[in-house]
Amino acid sequence: MKGIVTVKRKILKNNLSFFLGVVAFLFVGVSAVCITTIPANEVMFSSNKTVETNVKGALDELFDRASRFCPNGLTCYKIHGTGITNDVSGSGCILGDNDSSGIYGPITPKQNTLLSVLANSTSGTDKDIDFLNVPSETNGLGVLTRNGTENDEYPIYYYRGDIDNNNVIFGGYCWKMVRSTVTGGVRLIYNGKAESKYDYQSLKKESYKIISNIGQFTYDDSTNKWTLIYTDSKMTPELSFKVPMGEFYQLHVQVSTTGNKTSLEGSGRVFIDEYQQGNFEFNDNNTIDYIYKADAFYDNTIKVDFSSIDASEKNPIVITIEMIDKDDVKLPQLLYTVRTNKGDFTFDSNDNTWNITITDDSTKELSFILPGGDYYRFAINGTTGDNSGGVYTVYKNNNILEINSIGGNYPIRVASDLGYTTSKNIIKFTFSGGASPTNPVILKLRIVQSNAPIEKNCNHSNPNNNDIVSIPLYVSNNPDSDGNYRYSTVYKAGYGLSQITKYQYNTRTSDEELLGYNYSNIKKALDAWYEGNIKETPSERYIEDSIYCNDRSKHVDEGSYCTYQRMIEGKPTTLCTRGEDAYGVSNGNQQLDYPIGFLTQDELMLAGRTYDISYNDYLNNGSSYWLASPSSYGSVNNISNGYIVNNGYNLYEGIDNIASSNGIRPVISLKENTKYIKGDGTKDNPYIIN
Repeated sequence: MKGIVTVKRKILKNNLSFFLGVVAFLFVGVSAVCITTIPANEVMFSSNKTVETNVKGALDELFDRASRFCPNGLTCYKIHGTGITNDVSGSGCILGDNDSSGIYGPITPKQNTLLSVLANSTSGTDKDIDFLNVPSETNGLGVLTRNGTENDEYPIYYYRGDIDNNNVIFGGYCWKMVRSTVTGGVRLIYNGKAESKYDYQSLKKESYKIISNIGQFTYDDSTNKWTLIYTDSKMTPELSFKVPMGEFYQLHVQVSTTGNKTSLEGSGRVFIDEYQQGNFEFNDNNTIDYIYKADAFYDNTIKVDFSSIDASEKNPIVITIEMIDKDDVKLPQLLYTVRTNKGDFTFDSNDNTWNITITDDSTKELSFILPGGDYYRFAINGTTGDNSGGVYTVYKNNNILEINSIGGNYPIRVASDLGYTTSKNIIKFTFSGGASPTNPVILKLRIVQSNAPIEKNCNHSNPNNNDIVSIPLYVSNNPDSDGNYRYSTVYKAGYGLSQITKYQYNTRTSDEELLGYNYSNIKKALDAWYEGNIKETPSERYIEDSIYCNDRSKHVDEGSYCTYQRMIEGKPTTLCTRGEDAYGVSNGNQQLDYPIGFLTQDELMLAGRTYDISYNDYLNNGSSYWLASPSSYGSVNNISNGYIVNNGYNLYEGIDNIASSNGIRPVISLKENTKYIKGDGTKDNPYIIN
């Protein structure tokens, strides 16, 4: 805090004296709020915090405009007032700066913020919700307000049910909005990689090397498309060609009806060399658009053919084929800062690719640092022999971006995003498998500098266990000297406070016994993901230092935690009852290195999961993943239990022992004033954070 300015002013109205204290807080880097006149102290304002429309109240204290919700042109005040039935208090905005032009109202979130999406969508409090039954129109569906917080400065809003309008793209990844926080932030859970749309350009005719043209496709110079007016059902149209090597391509195919025909019949296929890569049917439609992400090609033949098409002279079918290319900057060798090169990757300056021919079963690795502050993409192209193959993996720091098996004399064509990359991000490519001089694996790796995607969606964003990591929850791969796998905490583990063994609290506290147990398995993976994707990127400034609860309070019943009791009673909470379980960076117990965490079992209950009824809410994503909540301890083989999310599982079925391997889904909270630039929250049109 740089300084405090206090102004007291006596105001006379209706023969009453009022003192208005105006406190303006000036923070470093935040401009002061200056007003020349102060409005009347006693006002009438509309309030949604009571059943009354108008409440008589008073302006108490000037807020710092930069950190509050009031839109431009309005000044923010604390307000208290006396309603017909009860007293109210909150915050509000004033339009104008004199007695006559003031318009007063309850403070509301700025529009086009994520918090405003929740606040404007709530259907009311959850006072009458039965959390032992699944969501429905009569039992809460959509956005609800947590009962008891509706009069708070920042009520807790949350999503409930099998809904699909809470999708967000932030930092190049898809997320689901879960709820708001007590400080006005919005909590998000990771939901996989965003589907990128780039600004591609159509290839011109001279870029094609035509291999076959059955049906006489003609090239239209005005649209840069190959077109066929198809009238003979006995003919099988085909167009095959080669394009310039090493680019990022997409293949677009459109089939449409003309004349009196109202629906299509038939199918099409896409081949790369002799291998079929895609197929599409166009029955019962009058138009079909098919897109194949052709990625990077190196002297490959692309073929599109069609069959069983119903057409005639009177009712022809129009087929168009188009290849589009993204004009990226191919990085020369001098822009790579190579860190490791195991296997003798060589750089080809003719097409700016790293190349390797693998003839043995040793692991190959190439890692490097790129110039920071740009968006990058990578492409992998290659071939394997009949009896060679293996697994390639692409890392950004320790985070796996791409992992796949290749082999069986099958072509390799992969293109994906590295996202926004800084000079501290280490990019690593590895290949492990079997090859020989007679059955080699031949690979090309290219990195290109790219503009940010012009559009993204979340159509293919659901993560699976390999998207982040699938690991056991316990701290060590071996039990301790007592033979117990201890739960401890998912955030900072170790033999310390409230760590529970089979039948009792563990009381070890010495430093010697804590050595090697400073971080849990999944916390290490979580921090690595943050370091590789958010740390020191433009996204990091939006992250709120929120509290992540890891409630380890023990229930009076032997062997269970309070989370288990809340589950069977259907009583979720957003409170963290013990200070040592409230994890934050500078808030709470201040034990986190980064402001990132996990969902809790209580948040899963709010979303719609119940004790004993199967239900698929929006947190189901086709994978199983850990929550930051213990369930019970020492019930089987001295192993404690935690909660997981899995498709179709109720809460009780989602109890798993901590020696099991399940995925993780990072959870972050964005600051209260985080705006979206467009979107409606659907997968096709998610809210985009600039």
